[in-house]
Amino acid sequence: MNLKDLQNDFVDAFFGAEIDVDKYIISDDSLTAKQRFGIYKGSVHGVLTQALADMYPVCKELVGDKFFDHVTSKFINQNPPRSAFFADFGEGFSDFLANFEAAKSVAYLADTARLEWLRHTAWNSKNQEPSDFTTLGNYSEEQQLAMSFSLPETASLLQADYQVEQLWQAHQEANDLDLEKIDLFKHLNLLVWRTDYTIYMQELSTQQIDFLHAVQQNMPLSALAEQFTEHLADLLSTALGNGWIRSFHLA
Repeated sequence: MNLKDLQNDFVDAFFGAEIDVDKYIISDDSLTAKQRFGIYKGSVHGVLTQALADMYPVCKELVGDKFFDHVTSKFINQNPPRSAFFADFGEGFSDFLANFEAAKSVAYLADTARLEWLRHTAWNSKNQEPSDFTTLGNYSEEQQLAMSFSLPETASLLQADYQVEQLWQAHQEANDLDLEKIDLFKHLNLLVWRTDYTIYMQELSTQQIDFLHAVQQNMPLSALAEQFTEHLADLLSTALGNGWIRSFHLA
């Protein structure tokens, strides 16, 4: 057996596959091969479980430690790490929760996980140098109409069926928001992004999130003007003023 196949067997065995890897492990009188592998497997699962707890702390509070450990164990076995960048692990947890039968009684749990994942990705995304918007006047009208804009690299848009931003805020130690006063069943449009070492969350109007979705699709200014007509100036000014648009690109 070559080294790659051996490594793949161990990884598969870590995450529940019925593969006999004991024969590859040197044992002594103190511990059997099975015991040694069990310790290592438990350590791997422990690290991944703690990583998910760090990424999804509000989800854990909502369901309690015992249920969270149960559902994360299932998730880990079905979705082991596939990337060398450890921060990529945990993607898809919200979809897993949405389809996990025992979690469906907490209807807003999956949307909460989606929000916490976006905060996680905002923190781990690379920084981006902003464009110098004071130079826009140097371009011809034709060039301006052909240019497109970009949100920050750290930014994501969330549309949720539940008011999970306020729910998340209510679970923070520094926030005195009353859980009983939250209208959980209110649709949420949200922008999540990071500037320097601070993560921001901004609730958006339907028109604002439609505009930012259009920006994400690299629509040129001419197409934005056609779609948003007389509202474009206000939408663009608000987005630039709040740092929701970070750069522009010439066609």
